Parts: sequence; structure tokens; C-alpha cells
Amino acid sequence: MKNYILDGQYIKYFNLLGIDIKKVINQMHLPFNFFNQDNPSLSEKKYYMFMSLVGEQIKNEHVPIKLATYNNVETFSPAIFTSYCSKNGESFITRLSQYKRLIAPIKYILDKNKDNFEINIEPSNIALRIPSFLLEIEFIFLVHVIRKATNKPINPKMIITNYDFSKSFKKYMSCNIVKGNFNKIIFYNNDLKVQFNSYNENMIKFLEPILYKNLNDFETDNSYKSHVQTTLINLLPAGKCAIEDVGDKLNISTRTLQRALKKEHTTFREQLNHTRKILAENYLQNTNMSSSDIAFLLGYQEINSFLRAFTVWTGKTILEYKKQIDK
Repeated sequence: MKNYILDGQYIKYFNLLGIDIKKVINQMHLPFNFFNQDNPSLSEKKYYMFMSLVGEQIKNEHVPIKLATYNNVETFSPAIFTSYCSKNGESFITRLSQYKRLIAPIKYILDKNKDNFEINIEPSNIALRIPSFLLEIEFIFLVHVIRKATNKPINPKMIITNYDFSKSFKKYMSCNIVKGNFNKIIFYNNDLKVQFNSYNENMIKFLEPILYKNLNDFETDNSYKSHVQTTLINLLPAGKCAIEDVGDKLNISTRTLQRALKKEHTTFREQLNHTRKILAENYLQNTNMSSSDIAFLLGYQEINSFLRAFTVWTGKTILEYKKQIDK
């Protein structure tokens, strides 16, 4: 049975929006320090239960919209950010469908015909039902990202759902919403062909190999070092490389994170260096960035520190490594 991490950023926003997470923890009979544990994750069934209980607290119908469109929500995870760098809406949805299980126990079933692009949103386990709150956020998030990335007021053609959503949701979507036995959002093909302003092929090229590895790891590895690496991939380009930054993102204390990594016979420094090495090699192999630009994106304040570290990691200088690639 796979467990799914509850992203610390979302928990913070839940609190900011007036949701009592402690109450949910008590209702689920989870340890009082659940979000300070080494691995704050839940099975699919309990994940849905958690989201359902959160949804029960929401009395303001604008809250799901605020949550799904929160500032820079597209950067919350490497999987979402990589998808956001896609060429257009169709590529974004297709790519996100590949990585979705790294984010939540949800899967996209895609179907394209002559005029439309359809996304069926289903639970990973067909015996379960996606809570209305989680599904509402999912619908809003997809539309929000497409609108933001294209800077155009793109609306779905239709939404089919087995839930009754609020007037605010219907106003936000501005499309025909009908009741059905499944949950599907349909876009016009032409709308999904509009190029994203966030399109960045080079970013995709160096992040995708890491995400593919994470997908493989997900099947066999739910270790904490894997979550640290994934978090660092997103934090390093923003210049954040301290253990406090990672702990803040995962919503755990520095001490708890250190203990968790020690149990796995590693340290934060080792995982930081490993992640930097992977990113550096991908930058060098797939982009024409200068060494100073790469150093900056890896969180180094001085280029010489990066150059020395790269030689230690690979046994080669940057120039020697580039020559090896060009052979």
C-alpha cells in the first residue's frame, strides 16, 4: 500500500484560511505530533478521509478557490512546476497525468477527439471516492494554471461531476456543469494549443529524468531522503539550500529531519550534495548555461565554491566534463 505525503505548504495555507488541522488530527485519531513525525504520510483511504474532514470545516465557498489559486501554487512541487513549463495546455495536462501519483492519490484518464480534450479524474483505487473538496480544488487548479500560463480567460467546455458545487465554483468555471456518474472536465482542443508563457524546454529536459527516477522510487522507496531530494530540486533554483528551508517545506522541525535521515544512514549534507550533482549534470548536458548561472541555480553564492564541489563530485573540472559530453 502506497502512502502519500501531505505537503507542508498546503497545511500552512489550511491554517491561514481558518481550517483547524488539530481538530482533523483528533477526528482521525492520529498522533498529536503527526506533522512533526519523520514521515507525515497517509494511505489513499486515510488521505481522502483527511481531505473530507477538512472540507467539512469550510463554510465559505470561496476558500477552495483561494487554496487552488494561491500565489505561485504551480511551484509547490517539482512535478507541478515541470508540467507548468510545458509548451501548452495539452502538454501540461498530459505531463501532469504522468506525475500525478507523486502528488496525490488521483489519476487522470485522458481522451482526445477531433474537437475536445477530456480529463477523467479518478481515485487510484476505484473502490474509493474522491472527496468533493479535493475534487473541487483539482478542477479549479487545472483551469487556474491554464489561464495563468496563457494569460487568457480560457474556460472549460463542460464539467461533468457527481457532486453539487457552489455558485462561486460555477462562476469561476464559466462553463456548462452537469450531473453525471463520473468526474470529467472537457476543454476545446484549440484552447489547449495556446502556447504557455511559462514554456521552458530546457527546464523540462533536466527535471524530467529526476521525476522519472522519483516515479520509480515511489514504487519501491518511500524513504525520507527521497522526499528531501525532491524538495531540494524545487528549492535550490530559489536560492534556498538550508536544512531549515527543507524542514519548512515539509512542515517538520530541523531536529526531526536530522533524526529521520540518520535512521536512513545519511545526512542532509549528503543529500544536498547528491541533489546538486544531479542538477548540475543535467544543466550541463541539456542547456548552454554558463557555470556562474548554474552555480546560482544550485544555491551557491560564489562560483568558485561550485567549481570545487563539482570536481569533488565527478573527479573532473567543468571543462573536462563538457568535453566528455561532446565526444
